[in-house]
Amino acid sequence: MSGGGEGMNPTLKRVFRVTAGLAGLVMILLVAVPVLVHPNQLRAPIGALVKNATGRTLTIHGEVGLAFFPSLELILRDLSLEEDPAFGVEPMAEARSLAMGVKFMPLLSGRVEMDRAELTGLRLRLSTLADGRSNWSALLASPHPGGKTGDTEPAAHPASLLDRLLGMSIGGIEIAQATLFWHDRQAGLDLKLEPWAFKTGPIHPGRPVTVTGSSRFLEAGHGSNGRLEMKAQLRPLSQGRIGIEGLTLQLASGVVNGMVKEVKAGLQAELILDPQARQAVWSRVELNANLWSDAEWMRELTLGFQGGMEMDLSSGRLAAPQARLNLLLKANSLPPAGVRALVRADLSADPSRHVLDLDNLEIEGPAGLKVNGDMRAAARPLLIEGSLEARRFDFRALLIALGRTIPAPADGKVCAGAEAEMAFEIKDGTWRIPRLEVGVDDSHLTGSAAWSVDETRLRFDGRVDSLDLTRFVPLLSGGVKAESGAEGWPMPARDWRVEGRFLAGRLITPKGELTDLDLLLAASDGVMRIDPVTFGAHEGRMRTVVEIDQRGEEPVIRIEQQAEGIRVGPLLKEGFGWSGIDGKGGWRARLATRGRERPAMWRALEGEIGLEVAEGVVTGLDLVGKARQAHAQFIRQRAPASGADETAFSGLDATVRLGDGKARITDLKVTGPDLLATGSGEVDCAKRQVEAALNVDVTTAVRGVAIDVERYQGLTQPWTLRGPFDAIKRFEPGTVDFSRVSPPTGTPTKE
Repeated sequence: MSGGGEGMNPTLKRVFRVTAGLAGLVMILLVAVPVLVHPNQLRAPIGALVKNATGRTLTIHGEVGLAFFPSLELILRDLSLEEDPAFGVEPMAEARSLAMGVKFMPLLSGRVEMDRAELTGLRLRLSTLADGRSNWSALLASPHPGGKTGDTEPAAHPASLLDRLLGMSIGGIEIAQATLFWHDRQAGLDLKLEPWAFKTGPIHPGRPVTVTGSSRFLEAGHGSNGRLEMKAQLRPLSQGRIGIEGLTLQLASGVVNGMVKEVKAGLQAELILDPQARQAVWSRVELNANLWSDAEWMRELTLGFQGGMEMDLSSGRLAAPQARLNLLLKANSLPPAGVRALVRADLSADPSRHVLDLDNLEIEGPAGLKVNGDMRAAARPLLIEGSLEARRFDFRALLIALGRTIPAPADGKVCAGAEAEMAFEIKDGTWRIPRLEVGVDDSHLTGSAAWSVDETRLRFDGRVDSLDLTRFVPLLSGGVKAESGAEGWPMPARDWRVEGRFLAGRLITPKGELTDLDLLLAASDGVMRIDPVTFGAHEGRMRTVVEIDQRGEEPVIRIEQQAEGIRVGPLLKEGFGWSGIDGKGGWRARLATRGRERPAMWRALEGEIGLEVAEGVVTGLDLVGKARQAHAQFIRQRAPASGADETAFSGLDATVRLGDGKARITDLKVTGPDLLATGSGEVDCAKRQVEAALNVDVTTAVRGVAIDVERYQGLTQPWTLRGPFDAIKRFEPGTVDFSRVSPPTGTPTKE
């Protein structure tokens, strides 16, 4: 081999010379450029470039640095991008540093290949005003060619920018230690993401790109907080389309609102973005979410969404035909395994109009329940409306599936067939059901209702044609326990605000049959009034006014009642299990009590009842016959036959005064053709004891069988009644005191 390279191949010589020349050029650039070009001289060109592209001023507060090997890298420190004046004076974006590089060696061969772009310490503020304007929309606009600064074309869509980005060669993009503030007055959203991180793998035209991101977040409006993670692979496709494969989102959140305490959600999807057609096609979407709550009706809710969808990227319109949503609800009152439901619908959404539609809605619930309908929701102003219909279903089986313990009712077929139909609307803070129809067996209920959230007021109107509650016994049985464990009466909530009316053509209860029931209810500020409730019962009619006042430490209950033309016998038998008296009449009552438990309420009961009964009969007592027998024995005559063991009367009047837990009968009077009886008595409501006395006038009783009735003036036969409610005996007759009347001497008597 000759020295000096004389024997070297000519091609190798040329390669060596080019390589040496490039190396020399690199050395010259490395030495000369830092001397000839000071980095801070780049501030003005960079600022002008950003101003021309965005219309905003970029301020570089820190140093501008340059690096030349192994890549040509520009480093900007302490940056701020000015805000639109309509949104405030703070910078829209700030960053501690921005580093962008161009690979040096590809540049020498005429190719521009960017190295990694790194943005550190970003603080980005995104805002939306109530009219829908945002502080970032203008940044996506493009200046008119040859136009002045500020003249823009319609905003480019982010999907188009993504398409351009995937057409470049970049070593990767990384955003670290970032904070994002998103304040949306239109949606009522106040969101903070910190720390926010975003990273891509190397980007080369035609090759897939991996994208990852994570952040913690805080939503100040509802106090919700948690963590969000994202991962996907972007794949460039033909005709500028972009495939997003293996999209995965994971969300874990704390308190969402006053009801939902925790949320965990996961999303997996495959989709294709078409920036030119401004369209996104989701070929597969699987969303799974779990919500936990302390609410009585929801301990845990599991959601599972499956389906495909199409989205118009320009307008945001979305369509998801035949979407499926699986629900699993767990609550304290439900079976341990929970209750499942399947929802199917053709879903469409138009964000520009803030409208969501659910057409061909189908819900399959437990026990074969199927509900069909449709729903429409609009955000500005808030409006949710629609209709639901449930055809024939087994309501009894549904209650069992919901975990209710159902005793055997009086009628084993009760609730075997039910159906329901309703229209609903949520608007202006009011929940309305303008039309409700419910059929259970042979009963049909129609009505309407409205719930005002702002006023916390319920308005209702309902009508049932005929309802036999006895078929539901003991389905509807069960006592209400007070907090102390003693048996008490259910009380309405103090904050109830209710107005409504309920009508019933025929209502059969365990205590009797009511007809033409008309109830008016009003409640507000701790006072509830039923004013009045009227109904027909036992051939007569009743009118009652009830007031429950809960403004004090314990409830105060006042009752006024008026009854006319009532058959007393059936009423006492069905209402109290008492028998032995019948007649037709009525009463007037004014009562008041206080407390929550029955013993205390009986002790506090006070008021007055005026009773009038006409043309009646007392069975089990022959008041007139017993007086005549006593008279016959006195005059030493054969006692007349007693006849029927009853006493007919033409009138019965009494006044009952209540106080100190006792009911006192002060002026009882019973009259008839041969009957005059007066009496008094006392009922101890708390001890459930009765003590009563009745005095039958002998003169009136013997008027039809004696000639010398005047000599018996003032004589009475006493009757007494004593004992507990549960073992009460009949009135027992006493002895007539004939001691002041001389025995007759041959005085003729009537047979």
